[in-house]
Amino acid sequence: MTSLSGAQATAQSTAPSTTAPSASGAVTTASSYVCPKCGRIHATPQATTTTTTSAPKAAAATPVRSVAQVAYQKASGGVQNVLSMLNNQRSRQGLRTLRYDATLQSVAERRAQQMASMGLKSHPPGSFAPGRYEGVGWSSSFSPRGVSACYTSDPRMTAAGAAMVTGRDGVYFAVVYR
Repeated sequence: MTSLSGAQATAQSTAPSTTAPSASGAVTTASSYVCPKCGRIHATPQATTTTTTSAPKAAAATPVRSVAQVAYQKASGGVQNVLSMLNNQRSRQGLRTLRYDATLQSVAERRAQQMASMGLKSHPPGSFAPGRYEGVGWSSSFSPRGVSACYTSDPRMTAAGAAMVTGRDGVYFAVVYR
């Protein structure tokens, strides 16, 4: 076995390692080094106690993946339910049904996410575009009854896309018509 000088031992030291805090809050930090006498690696544990406090996390408006994206593929929810409700209203008024439109769906998702992130319970700024109309709403439950469907009765509307996003203070809905 070769013996190493202090300088060589220092050069061959390994980086300090830290263990995760235990339930008591103790953190063990260990430095290891190559012993100049025996040539083996030794660890020098140094226990320190730390107290961890976690600050309360702010409840941010976290846009959740639109239920409509998933539910449209399943015939039982989301966009299909909203469009069914709107089409039921239209049929009672003698109007033809609205068809699903993927482009309008995408716009509705962006609108609902924008409303949730800004905490808006009305139309977001700049939400109207030529050839598109939207009904938006907010609810404390997952019911789209809060959607202002002012264009539902308009016979000129032939297609729609809908989205639902959960914000920190409720559920935001957007329906975009063409």
